[in-house]
Amino acid sequence: SKSDEEDIKYKAEKAYKTLQEHPEQFDKLVETLSDDKLSIADKGRLPLMTGGQSEFDKILSTMTKPGEISPPHKTKHGYE
Repeated sequence: SKSDEEDIKYKAEKAYKTLQEHPEQFDKLVETLSDDKLSIADKGRLPLMTGGQSEFDKILSTMTKPGEISPPHKTKHGYE
């Protein structure tokens, strides 16, 4: 529902704001907020990716520094 979607978006934006101030909390936030068991197991780390593999291509192409965190983006899988 729209209310659920708004709640999920709010949580994603709140997590991003927390990460901007406390990036060391990344693992903890993934563990407590993610619904994706693989993301939890991998502690939210993405594998090495090359172009054309996912919806993340445009986002990833703007990120150039190790450890950089992008704002949340809505994909077919939810907010990532």
